[in-house]
Parts: sequence; C-alpha cells; structure tokens
Amino acid sequence: CGNSGSSTSTDTKSETTTTQSSSSSSDSKTKDASYYAGQWRGSVETTGQTVYGTAGGTEQMLDVFLNEDGTFKTAILNTMQTPALFALKNQLVEGEAKSKMIDRLRENFAQHDLCLQTGFLGTSILMATLTENGMEDIAYELLFQRKNPSWLYSVDNGATTIWERWNSYMIDKGMGPRGMNSFNHYAYGCVCEWIWETVAGIAADPVTPGFKHIIMKPIPDKRLGHVTAKYRSAAGLIKSAWKYEGDTWIWKFTIPKGVTATVTLPGEIKSKNYGSGTYKVTK
Repeated sequence: CGNSGSSTSTDTKSETTTTQSSSSSSDSKTKDASYYAGQWRGSVETTGQTVYGTAGGTEQMLDVFLNEDGTFKTAILNTMQTPALFALKNQLVEGEAKSKMIDRLRENFAQHDLCLQTGFLGTSILMATLTENGMEDIAYELLFQRKNPSWLYSVDNGATTIWERWNSYMIDKGMGPRGMNSFNHYAYGCVCEWIWETVAGIAADPVTPGFKHIIMKPIPDKRLGHVTAKYRSAAGLIKSAWKYEGDTWIWKFTIPKGVTATVTLPGEIKSKNYGSGTYKVTK
C-alpha cells in the first residue's frame, strides 16, 4: 500500500508540473506572437500606412509594397527573382501589371544565363510558380542547366542526394564552404515534386485527399525524350509514361481502381474526367 501511495503521489506531482509548464509555454507563445505582430505592424507604419489582417488589408499592403505597374517600391527587389515569384504565387498582381512582372522575370533569368538566383524560400516555389504563370519553358531550362547554380551542376560533381549548397563538393576543388554544408538537405528538393507533378503529370487533388481523385496534366519537353513514372499512392498504383516518336507524343497512363482523374493534355485548356483503367493518347 505504501508503494502504491508513493506512486500516486509521484504521478500527481508530474501532472501538476506538466500543467504548469504547458500554461507557461502557452503564455510565452502568446507574448511572442503579440511581440512579433507589433514589430511587423510598426515596421509597416514607418512607411506612413498601417496594414491590418482585416478586410481591405491586402489592398493596403499592396499600396505599401507595390506600384500600380507591378514594380516594387523598394527598387532593389526589382532586380531579384524571389520577390516576383512570391507576388505571382500569391496572386498579388493581375492584368497588365502581372504581364509586366512576368516580362521582367523572364528578362532577369536571361540576364543570369538562365540560372536561378533564389535561396531556400524562393527555390521552394520556383518551378511550380513558373509553370503556373506560363513560364514552363524557363522551368525546363533550369532543369537542364549545368552551370552553377543548378541541380545538374551538383549531379555533375557527384551528387546522388539533394545538397544544402549547389557547390557542396566540386570535383576540381574538393569540399565547398564548410559552414552549413550538408549532403542530405531537402531545401532544393522541390525540383523532384515538379518532375512528378509537371513532367510526369501525377498530382494529388487537394480537394480530395488520399489520391481518390488525381490531377494528370503532363507538360513534356522533347529534349527529355521519355519519362516513365510509377507512384504507389494510398489509393493504388498510378502510372504515367510518355515518349516522343519523331514529332508525335505518345502518353500511356493508368488510373487505379476506384480512382478518378482530371486529365489535361499538353497545350490544351479543357480537361476531361477519366475513371480507372489504362489509356493511351497520341498528340
């Protein structure tokens, strides 16, 4: 009985301590959130305007950071790729302003010999944002690029994983910068997602979790020649394989039993719904 009482006492103390710790942690997080919200609001107020997360806040934010023609009010941002990518990704510009921003982004890539100039955050949305905004040609150029910085530059220097740096190791020079240098770092791994979703054309439908409905919208490039992809989803094995024979594009895809797919062919806007089965398309 004495042991049992001791055990009960210990458990009670443990629970009390946990509750106090949780409460303290919650208070700390609340204070941190309030602090950083105040810092952000204060930094915006220095521009002469206040932006709040309420109705009309987006318009006020655009007034602070963007001009009507889609250029950034902070001039140096117009020389970078990442700010434009995030503006496009979040649909902050439209109409002529959007068209001009896309033109400037194309020009920026051309000025850098079709090399990316993005860091961890910009690269995470790079390939998808380019594709969503009619710049899949640039996305493919980045995929095929072999100069530094690029994915194939790392591969040409021995990479079999995603590195933290493009030049984590160089065959002619050895190890790259030793600070923050990992050979297994997924920061630049977004290219793999893009290959699955855009090159192979296998994507989950966010409205229907679990791959019960999938989006198949491959965008091929003749320079790649052929692609064969198999994805074992929670709903079954999804297959997509395409190749070129001369100028003819041949695509064979399989939708698992009990699954439906919205399929869009290259160069087309209208999509078509398919049920389970194996299909072959030529274009």
